[in-house]
Amino acid sequence: VAGRIMSERLPGIYRYLTSERDMLLKSCLRLLAGVASQSSALAAQLARTFNFQHEGFLRLSGRRTSKRDDSGLRLEDVRRCYMRFVLSF
Repeated sequence: VAGRIMSERLPGIYRYLTSERDMLLKSCLRLLAGVASQSSALAAQLARTFNFQHEGFLRLSGRRTSKRDDSGLRLEDVRRCYMRFVLSF
């Protein structure tokens, strides 16, 4: 499944990374982090094929939100998901 995501769905993921919707961005980044953490072979393939210079991807490192849940804890923001993806290699 992870291999098919990279070969068939990567163009759609690039398109979603240009979105302004935080939930969509976080979902894409979680998916990519999950693919990269499945195996070292998949991580290497993703590192070769993913365009880290894509305009949508580059702007995510500075995207922060200050929303908090009912207990006062900060919600996971796009930047944290971005860092989790980058560190999954």
